Amino acid sequence: MVAGATDGVELPYGLSTVVKALDASGTNGFNWVYNNYYRKLERNLVDAACGEFFSGRIGPAEFLDQCQKGADSIAQDSSIKKYKRTA
Repeated sequence: MVAGATDGVELPYGLSTVVKALDASGTNGFNWVYNNYYRKLERNLVDAACGEFFSGRIGPAEFLDQCQKGADSIAQDSSIKKYKRTA
């Protein structure tokens, strides 16, 4: 993402609302980086949970439960290198 890349561009409704939400978040925005460190978590566990959630087959609680179970399984797997994020 490049700051100012959409300046002067008329975006479709879906994208313009995302830009408004990001602008409204101020300094409270975030970017997750787990997908760079833990590909198995992203591809096999969280992406699967996203597919189930976005299709309406599971609700928010089940989505969070599946993601947490995935994170817990990665945390308990000693064969996977663990990373610590610094501020």
